Amino acid sequence: MTRLESRLLRLFSCGALLLGCAACLSGVPSIFAASGYISMGQPQEKGKGSKKKEKGDIQVGPDVRTPAAPAKKASRESASEQAPGAQGAESPQPPPSIAKPVKGAPGIFPVYQSGNRWLLMDRGAHSKAKSRLSEGAQVLVVGSQGVDVFRIGRSSWSWGAACADRRPSRTLAWWVSGGRKAAYARVGVPIVAIQLKPGARFDLSQALFYPLRNEVKDTVYQKLDFAIRKVNTEELRSGEFAINAGDQDGKAFARDPDPLRLLMKIDFGSKIRVKGLRDPFLLVEGTQVSNTYRRCLRLFEAKSPLGGCVHMPHVLMTETREMSFVAYDPARGGSPFVFAYTTSEPLWGHERWGFRLSAEKADLFLRDALDPRCRENF
Repeated sequence: MTRLESRLLRLFSCGALLLGCAACLSGVPSIFAASGYISMGQPQEKGKGSKKKEKGDIQVGPDVRTPAAPAKKASRESASEQAPGAQGAESPQPPPSIAKPVKGAPGIFPVYQSGNRWLLMDRGAHSKAKSRLSEGAQVLVVGSQGVDVFRIGRSSWSWGAACADRRPSRTLAWWVSGGRKAAYARVGVPIVAIQLKPGARFDLSQALFYPLRNEVKDTVYQKLDFAIRKVNTEELRSGEFAINAGDQDGKAFARDPDPLRLLMKIDFGSKIRVKGLRDPFLLVEGTQVSNTYRRCLRLFEAKSPLGGCVHMPHVLMTETREMSFVAYDPARGGSPFVFAYTTSEPLWGHERWGFRLSAEKADLFLRDALDPRCRENF
């Protein structure tokens, strides 16, 4: 963070409301069951002899004791958004906030570094009383190098993380504490915190963690260039690739798109391990149609796209090259999480992205960024 951001974060109100841990933890909704599953709002097939799961559960670690209770169903939060334009292209209206709640992923929070401390952004809570978290609650923090369990410290309101109508919007934030120095070093750069249900116990030693290196070169373009152009053309025809309002040339092109006339580049690409796939490849591509630009994360099996575009809008135009990618497979089951995050100070604000991969598609479950537009006179 910049010195200005650090100063703003230190201006948090010191009068945090203390909550009794034993009384509050039992009533805090959680996406974590004692068996180590996260509910992501997606149905999962049951394997023969497997333990019973709630609909959409994802295993985050092997059980070390019998499940106490199933996780509560994820709340239905809106994930609708309007795609903003890229640099050189105009959006109809700027979004009120960079961060958007993602459907089916409650209890997952972005974490940012503030000086020598970590700050968790609780954007879904409009008051402390309605927050899923409380002081003393446990969270699993996933970082650039590994994972570890920490406790929630004091809370207060941040005025430097969100901006709406050209005015700073207050955001509930929590300090992350309770870890030893070795735990902080083991995690590396903090990315996301996952709420733990009281009493949850699972084995973290089986987790598979590995960085994703950018492998984009001529051979990648030779293999996937036309496949990417073709799927973008199909999405233009279907309307999934939305043209900006007022872009008449773009709308005319979308009625009869020519894949060879698309302006397309692959910003990032890496091999990744996904169960059921022989040649999986994860990439981030950007496609320009007239004054409309769209950036997508896509999963490929050989030359075949799996699922659709996972939209990664340039809300404040942070380029893909400014982000690092890491894969995290909690139980080595072949359905990894992929996190994208900024390390060095970007032009506008740090970002946190979270995706889940399967043999069918990639899904978004976290999109967040610090929004400096108000304090920087954007």
